[in-house]
Amino acid sequence: MENKLLTQELAQKMTDLMCLETEFSQLQEVNSQQRKRITEILNTLLKDLSDFSIILGSGEIRLPHDLSGVLEGEYAMVCVYISKVKSELKSLVNRCRQLENLQTDSQRKMEETGKELSSCQLLISQHEAKIRSLTEYMQNMELKKRQLEENCDCLVTEITRLQNAESLQENHQDNEVSGEPKHQGNHLESQHKQLGRLRDDINNKQKMIDELTDENQRLVVELQQLRAEFVSLKSREYEKSARLEELKYLNERHEQAKQDMKRLEETVACELQSLHNLRKLFVEDLTTRVKQSSEMEFDDSGGFSTQKQKISFLENNLEQLTKVHKQLVRDNADLRCELPKLEKRLRSTAERVRALEGALKEAKEGAMKDRRRYQQEVERIREVMRTKNFFHRPNAALIAKPVRPGHYPAYSPINHMFMRTSDPRIAFSNTLFQRAIQPNIKAKSNKVPEDRHSTANETQDCTHKLSTVNGKTTDINDNSVPLSDCSVYNNDGHCSTPPDEIKQQQQVIQQEKATS
Repeated sequence: MENKLLTQELAQKMTDLMCLETEFSQLQEVNSQQRKRITEILNTLLKDLSDFSIILGSGEIRLPHDLSGVLEGEYAMVCVYISKVKSELKSLVNRCRQLENLQTDSQRKMEETGKELSSCQLLISQHEAKIRSLTEYMQNMELKKRQLEENCDCLVTEITRLQNAESLQENHQDNEVSGEPKHQGNHLESQHKQLGRLRDDINNKQKMIDELTDENQRLVVELQQLRAEFVSLKSREYEKSARLEELKYLNERHEQAKQDMKRLEETVACELQSLHNLRKLFVEDLTTRVKQSSEMEFDDSGGFSTQKQKISFLENNLEQLTKVHKQLVRDNADLRCELPKLEKRLRSTAERVRALEGALKEAKEGAMKDRRRYQQEVERIREVMRTKNFFHRPNAALIAKPVRPGHYPAYSPINHMFMRTSDPRIAFSNTLFQRAIQPNIKAKSNKVPEDRHSTANETQDCTHKLSTVNGKTTDINDNSVPLSDCSVYNNDGHCSTPPDEIKQQQQVIQQEKATS
């Protein structure tokens, strides 16, 4: 019974498989027919687009040699080409409209300038006629003026002649005197001729002046015209330079857009080619598996379900891979856009790090120098202290003094009641008692120079703090006199320091002040 049921199920599944195969073959035929139609349509579209590109003069559209395997990739390429042709046509239409508007404006301006030119020519001809008439009138007036002047001269000469004749008739002078009228007449004739020549010269010079003024006015008018033309040419040059800059900017943008478009086309073509190859592989794999499944004899009833699950799994994987690929392409583009910003930030951080490293190095060098200087100062102070202690008590033993009530030990390393003051310390020694007992010795001791006492007091004041710390202060009941206080005694019983030791103590004090 089980075998019969299995055989029945197998026969039913085989019939279902045969039905599916027939449907699959029908679908393949329909798909091939649709592909043929789509290829024909795309061929016609691409031919039209190539004609458009030839007409527009941009031979960027290239027809593929074989369009038998046309799919969505080729359709996308066709859409891209169509959008490009549309944008170029729009730009050409806008350019043609702009040129037409410019042509109409230029024609209108030319008509206006022609009218203005004709009116100006008419005015010029009228002014020239007026100038001719005025020049003729002026010449006539000059001739009349000349005639009147000549008449006036003739009348003047006639008057003078008549006056001379009257004078001759009245006086009846001698022959010598009678020769004077002839001489006067000759003189008048020469003056008359000279006046005529001067008038001719004046007239000629006046004519030359008039001609030069006319020439000057003409040159001034030409200069004004040339200046106006120069200003207009300069304005036109400025406009053309601005237009050239604008066109350069537009050309650069156009070239950049072309490059971006080419990159986009390349990326789209690569992605479409990869998808096309993946689909081909998927279809081939699917057909091989279907053939294998049709040839195989299924031992169990779960064969078709597993195949369907595998096919659905592969389809889902393919969709996920395409989505991931697109997302990766987008992320790559975003990262490329962010790359220059990150490079600038990296450069700025590197510069800051270099500056901070330089500053740190300088600070380290300064700290090392300060440390060396501090160590040198400490060593120098120690040497000074050693020499000072050596000069103070070179041969005296450091013996502890007995502590009495009301006093602190003089050799304690830390004196809590010690106060840093600028007042001079009170020195307790036998010299005070000697000064109180022996007044005569005090009178003699005033002969000692004051500079030695002052230097001794300064050395005592400065060394008091160090001696209190080191336990080298003198006790009240201590009858011994240290060598630092009185190294040499006078004959009177008072102590006096030699000048070499004073100079040495002054140098030590100056070094201590410098270190402090």
